[in-house]
Amino acid sequence: MQYVFALLLGVVQGITEFLPISSTGHLVILEQWLQLDAAVFNLSFDVMVHLGTLIAVVVYFRSTLARISKDVVTNAETEERNWGWWIIISTVLVAAIAFVVKDYIEQYLRNINVIAVALIIGAIIFIVVEQLYKQKKDSVSTRASAIAIGLSQALALVPGMSRSGITLSTALATGVNRAKAAEYVFLLSFPIIALASMYNIWALVQTGISLNHAGVLVVGLVAAAISGYAAIAFFISYIQKHTLVPFAIYRIILGIILLTVL
Repeated sequence: MQYVFALLLGVVQGITEFLPISSTGHLVILEQWLQLDAAVFNLSFDVMVHLGTLIAVVVYFRSTLARISKDVVTNAETEERNWGWWIIISTVLVAAIAFVVKDYIEQYLRNINVIAVALIIGAIIFIVVEQLYKQKKDSVSTRASAIAIGLSQALALVPGMSRSGITLSTALATGVNRAKAAEYVFLLSFPIIALASMYNIWALVQTGISLNHAGVLVVGLVAAAISGYAAIAFFISYIQKHTLVPFAIYRIILGIILLTVL
């Protein structure tokens, strides 16, 4: 049964990391619902499923990431170089914020009520942004809009808010083309997921790494990588012609259920 749970959690992590419905929120709900064995589904498992989503981003955007890296190093005057520096700056700022507030969030905000409210607030933001959206530019082309998008990730530190959802909403609010907005948002996730994974690996090293359930860890990683890749491909295609409203409706329904039933 542990392998089934690992598969389920890996798939949920992969899908919800990249769709605007909150990965943390869904995982907390599943953890409480399934009554998971803490000896199996611990920090080691969390690291592996996040590494799975990191693999998904790297594989899907491998060509773009290679161009960004090359142009940053050579200081070429390209959009990719600008994106690279803006992503680096945004990541440093958000990482600093996360470092300051992480203990408070873990202690006070990682609960069902907060997740439910955050799901609903995020949904309202999506709906308002979509009602006001007018494309003004073809890409993320200014430092101000790029940093605004990057800093909005700080709001996603609240469980239930959704990193992809809040950053995409910010991008759309600045008038960025839908497809380019989604691409930038997913590229922005690469260093954040990488840093979070590195931090958790460091924490594991401090406490001692256990591979007693290696099979479960591998299942979670592979499931997260495959489902994450599929979620990216789906959403990049979807958002070009559709809005965030269906995701907003789902979030509102789930939020109400959490507040009234669980």
